[in-house]
Amino acid sequence: MEKKTDKSPRSTGGFNRSVDFMKGMCILFVITAHCELGRTISRVMLFPFWVHLPVSVFMILSGYVYALSYQRHNIDTFKKAYAPKQILPKLVRYIEPYIPVFIIGVAALTIMGNYELTPLNVLGDFLTGGKGRGSYYVPLMVQFLFWYPVVHAIIRKFDFGGIFICVGIVVVYELAKNVFGMTEECYRLILIRYTLVIAVGCYLAIGKKKVSNIFLVLVMAAGAAYIVVVCYFGYTPWLTKYWKETCIWASLFVIPPTVWIIRSGKLKFAPLELIGKASYHIFLLQMFYFKPMESIYEKLNIPLLTFPPIKLLTAFVICLSAGLLYYYAEKKLLRSSKQLRSSKH
Repeated sequence: MEKKTDKSPRSTGGFNRSVDFMKGMCILFVITAHCELGRTISRVMLFPFWVHLPVSVFMILSGYVYALSYQRHNIDTFKKAYAPKQILPKLVRYIEPYIPVFIIGVAALTIMGNYELTPLNVLGDFLTGGKGRGSYYVPLMVQFLFWYPVVHAIIRKFDFGGIFICVGIVVVYELAKNVFGMTEECYRLILIRYTLVIAVGCYLAIGKKKVSNIFLVLVMAAGAAYIVVVCYFGYTPWLTKYWKETCIWASLFVIPPTVWIIRSGKLKFAPLELIGKASYHIFLLQMFYFKPMESIYEKLNIPLLTFPPIKLLTAFVICLSAGLLYYYAEKKLLRSSKQLRSSKH
């Protein structure tokens, strides 16, 4: 460990464009993973090392960005962190774009006869993120707003030691889910499993010491070894039997590259950055695409649409274009609504 000398754009008062760059890359990985191109392609293309871990990277980036936001707004107590003026705007930011996508998705599935439209089903599905692939992400980000102050407080108080405390929290959670027989469906909806990567992002922004590259290489090697044993040799650890390919130990592989990229702040590419800015909206639209739309493709029975390159290209074109349009449409509506409110006062 050495004294931290962060020279990233954020540390010098600028915007770290590498954050949006990485968000853009990660949403492409999400779409690729949800295309389900087959086990053989996945293993040969080494998907377990990059395509299968974008949510872990998203959590690191969220931990990093929120820590910087806490600094800007001088949030250093639980009272400030949980103040309605801090929580509610962020909660609206996650829920507002989710509602139309959820409604359209339920309507499409109902029309196709793939959904039993009852109040209980609608409420349950709304609270658990809907029916699309990756639907757990919306509930996770809502939980993030309430769990992040705890992680932030741990890192502020214990600095690098807080990282190991957060590892302990995840291990205890994994043990508890086994001991108490938690179902896999419940497990996927609980944010605690991402505590370590959230803490890493937070530490990257406010940590007092710079972690050595040697340590990071060792962490990456440990993650790589875990991925090889689990994904290529079929081993299932007792502790992380659920979502074993994306659990805390697999996430170790993506932590060092993410840290290096954020530190340098040098990765920039405007189209990817734009995709990164709209990544949440794209995520929501890909959920809709991969549930109702794939049901439509199955009924059309067009073999060409299942050919992996065509399947991937189609998903990219539709999800990215629809997500970007949705992002700009919502942005314009929000701007118009703010102008309307301000004109009334």
